[in-house]
Amino acid sequence: MNLRIIKRYLILSACLVASILQVQGKEGKYTDTLDLRDDLSLAGFGLLDSVVQDYRVFITGENHTFMESNSKLWLKTIQYLHQHAGLKTIMIEYGQTSGWLINKYINTGDTSLYRVLKNYAFKEYSDAYKGLMEYNMALPEKDRLTLVGVDLERGVNSAVKVLSLLIPRDKVPHDSIDIHIESILGLAMFQDREYYNDDEEEEEDFSYGRYSVTQTLNLVIENFRNHPELYQEFLDSNFDIFSHTITNLEDVRRWHEMEENSTIQDYVYREKYMYKRFKEEYLARGGTFYGQFGRCHSTKKLADKNSCGWYSFRSFAHRLKNDPDMGLKDQILSIGVFYEDDDFSNYDWKPIQSKVEKLFSKLDDDRVLLYDFASDTALHNFFKEDFDFVFLNTTSPSEDHPYFDIDDYNFDQSATYDFCYMYTRSQFDLDQLNQIFTGVTLEQFSNTLVSHGIEFSSNEEDGFVSRTTLGWFTGQSITTVENSTYSNTVRLKGWSYNNLSMYNFLRNMKAVDLLLGVSLGYTQLMMDIQQDYEINSTSVNNANIGNQRVVRYTNPGITAGAVAGVNLTAGKLTLGGSYGIQKDLSKTKWMSVDRLRTGPKTSLTSPYLALRLGVRIDN
Repeated sequence: MNLRIIKRYLILSACLVASILQVQGKEGKYTDTLDLRDDLSLAGFGLLDSVVQDYRVFITGENHTFMESNSKLWLKTIQYLHQHAGLKTIMIEYGQTSGWLINKYINTGDTSLYRVLKNYAFKEYSDAYKGLMEYNMALPEKDRLTLVGVDLERGVNSAVKVLSLLIPRDKVPHDSIDIHIESILGLAMFQDREYYNDDEEEEEDFSYGRYSVTQTLNLVIENFRNHPELYQEFLDSNFDIFSHTITNLEDVRRWHEMEENSTIQDYVYREKYMYKRFKEEYLARGGTFYGQFGRCHSTKKLADKNSCGWYSFRSFAHRLKNDPDMGLKDQILSIGVFYEDDDFSNYDWKPIQSKVEKLFSKLDDDRVLLYDFASDTALHNFFKEDFDFVFLNTTSPSEDHPYFDIDDYNFDQSATYDFCYMYTRSQFDLDQLNQIFTGVTLEQFSNTLVSHGIEFSSNEEDGFVSRTTLGWFTGQSITTVENSTYSNTVRLKGWSYNNLSMYNFLRNMKAVDLLLGVSLGYTQLMMDIQQDYEINSTSVNNANIGNQRVVRYTNPGITAGAVAGVNLTAGKLTLGGSYGIQKDLSKTKWMSVDRLRTGPKTSLTSPYLALRLGVRIDN
């Protein structure tokens, strides 16, 4: 194989990469997966087309730390259900007050409300709310969606902000409520200017410096209960949502007391609260509902697995299913969201760990695939009473989410290792070396040296690749005949060791790697000159005993360089090529015991082309 063939191989590989990227970017490599980058595409929901009309409540169960993909999946599912199942009401895992704020925004497009949402919500969520607003406002008014919060008002900060938004600025409150109205406005402004500009976290009693939010709100709640008529007169049409918010703050205060004491009751209280809130909304509105909740809220079975750590636990979905008044027993479609970075080795999921991991091994990174349990006997038997379908999600968690704990996500598990055979052709400048043989032989050393070797590669999830290579140059020989007494055989060989640090610019594609990096290594050429005598000589003066004498010369050097490559992987097989240039950082003279004062100079600087063939092993 010559350099021209290797260059042609690399060009063809680059063309293959370009074609894959073109297909992926324009048409979607997978027609059966959800493209989270395309806001308008609803491809990937096809499995639901024939079943959605049979249900009235749809629930997806997420892991909250995957905010980016969760928010995009949420928005896509809303659009799909609106168009295929007549969805009318969206329920969210936030309190009634937060739901009111978001609903007002998606039905008015009020930019002042969006500024509040941007400040009080994660960017991924506020972007999703904006996308939902744009979708909703483009609909005929009769077809627009409504959003309601069915959880506890755990976001106390946003509740304070909503209370402040409900306060009229052109009216003077009665003296009996005046200090509390002004305190709400001051607290909300303090949050806007101080708390949300800092990285400090809330303390358990929601204190900002010397200000206690908890105690401030306790006084507001007490005053409201003592003077509801004065608040109603002052707030007018905003009184109802203000009153609901006060009630919600009382409810969350009870829950916090249970939570702070690490009681089981706090789980039960919250699940029952969500169920009651949904029932209020469902009986009042009817129609089709959809919500994306934490996965532990979404199982329809009495919870005994799902990694929730709850036992004999009636989840939100389980309560809806078994409520005698709503008649939803067979009307709830639940879809779990499983993530490649989930821990499937825990006690609950251990029986299906290998099965789920095998499914993920067939899916590229940053993909979401809707999977039907009914087509998989093992998973169907395991989850048949929990979920009807599952989304397989290969995106990464969001490290800025407060629930994120790096110890929960062993990213090294997604690293892969390659063990490869290496074939390399290096182009050295051996002209000065060849000149010393001019006139005594017609043979010369080729400037192209072939190397065979081994390579070990570690490919990390973040795209960084570390490679170690060890290769041996195939020897070359030339023969010179000095006279009738003796002849010389000159052999050129050597070896090299290199460490490469590279980055994979296609790290989200499992089948193709596009690599660029640097190398640092050591290369040594060796030249053995063997003199063969026709007569036996024992002359020490001639530096030989017998009929043969061998002298070795070496040319060692430290090298550094740059390298680019492409790699293709199919199953366990990995095949690739690279082109690089190494620079000789050492002296170029040959040496025996000491460096030769005179003689040829041979630089180890060389361009090279390499092929690799091996196996890829998942960690």
